[in-house]
Amino acid sequence: MSKKNILFVHPLTGNAYELYKAFDRNPNVNIISLLDSTAKSKPSLLSKIRYKLKLHQDVYEINKKLLSYDISNMDILFVVKGNEIHPKTLKKLKKKFPSMTLIHWALDDMSGWHTKSIFLHFGLKLFDIVYTTKTYNLSQLKDMGVKNVKYINQAYSQDIHAKPKHCEPQFSHKVLFIGRAEIERFRSMEFLAKNDIEINIYGIGWHKQIYQNHHKNLIIHDMPLYNQDYSNT
Repeated sequence: MSKKNILFVHPLTGNAYELYKAFDRNPNVNIISLLDSTAKSKPSLLSKIRYKLKLHQDVYEINKKLLSYDISNMDILFVVKGNEIHPKTLKKLKKKFPSMTLIHWALDDMSGWHTKSIFLHFGLKLFDIVYTTKTYNLSQLKDMGVKNVKYINQAYSQDIHAKPKHCEPQFSHKVLFIGRAEIERFRSMEFLAKNDIEINIYGIGWHKQIYQNHHKNLIIHDMPLYNQDYSNT
């Protein structure tokens, strides 16, 4: 069996990096990252404004690289949450490399505006396959024009989640929530808090004013938990 050549499109950080390493361990895969492993970006005022407007700035010049690099030997273009990729870029790639399969994968809800850009909203239907970890996205994404939507269950990293060491004292809570701030999540936890359940909350975005007037049983730590800290809670 010949190896599949996969071009991986996302900075090698967080969950995406764990996915990249999983591909790399597969003997039937030859995976290449479009972005340098040391690529980092600091959000500028302009990028923050564009983020609010759902017109995400392409700080890594992903569109330029996809159209200028020689990727003619790639079998699969694997995009992780491609908020910066323009629909016109995808159209050009499909025309230039008709045999290359375009795949989009994301952990987040790709039907809601709170986790996607205008570019991705119109670009999703141009992918050959869209993978989602949300069962309710199956019908929602099809309604958006995505022809081939596949459900894939949540997974874990064998390097991090399969080998928890111990619960760090500062994370020794009876009930805790780890995740990005969203109003629906907040309302669900407020309900639990009003029913005498104390919840410690970790993640980004919880500093916003809308979440400050909360029940005393909600203890908000405005900090994310990644990698080993996530596993050791």
